[in-house]
Amino acid sequence: MSKEKFATILTCMDGRVQKPGAVFMQEKTNAEYVDTITEPGIVRVLNEAGNTDTHRLSQIRYKLGISLNNHGSTGVGVTAHEHCAGNDVDNETQINQLSSACSVVRELVAEGNFSVPVWGMFITQQTSGLWVAEQKVALE
Repeated sequence: MSKEKFATILTCMDGRVQKPGAVFMQEKTNAEYVDTITEPGIVRVLNEAGNTDTHRLSQIRYKLGISLNNHGSTGVGVTAHEHCAGNDVDNETQINQLSSACSVVRELVAEGNFSVPVWGMFITQQTSGLWVAEQKVALE
C-alpha cells in the first residue's frame, strides 16, 4: 500500500468536471492524489449497471479495488453534473440518480471490506464560467 495519501473519484469523462471533483475530494480527505475512474454519465451507469451492464460494473469494481487496496484511498466521491452529454436528464433527476449511485458505491466499498466515507457531489457551472462541486450526499 502506498504511503502517499489518496482519495478516489467516480466521475463523468467530461473534462470540465474532473478538476472540481478532485479538489472537493482533496479538501474532504486531505489527500495529495485523487484516483479518477471515469464513465460518460457515471451516475446513470451506476444506476443501470446492476440490471443491464454487469461488465461496466465489474470494471468499476476492479478499478475501485485497486484504489482502495493498493493506494489506501481514504474516501470515495461520486459526481453528477449539469449539461451531461452521457446522461442528458434534468438536474433533479441527476441528483436523485446521484443518491442511488452513492448507495451502489457504498456496497462496492463494503464488498472489499473497507469502511471509507462516500460523498456525492453535483457540479454546476457558475455565471463566472467556473465549475463548482457541491455536496449532496454523505455516507460516512
